[in-house]
Amino acid sequence: MGSKIGQKSFDHRGTVTRYLDKAAKKALTKAIGSQVVRQLESFLDVYVIESTDDGAVITIGHRYKRINRTN
Repeated sequence: MGSKIGQKSFDHRGTVTRYLDKAAKKALTKAIGSQVVRQLESFLDVYVIESTDDGAVITIGHRYKRINRTN
């Protein structure tokens, strides 16, 4: 993903989950504007699970509940 906006949570078994939390959405709003973020709101509750070895995307999904951080 390589983004500077967002959070990541390592599972210590070879994968990392990347997602946008409230602070990331606020930073995104500051970077691109509130009107754009409002239009994209339904697309921002997603997560990506990547391999920590090579950064390969394992899966992408829609968040419907909070991600519990392990680190």
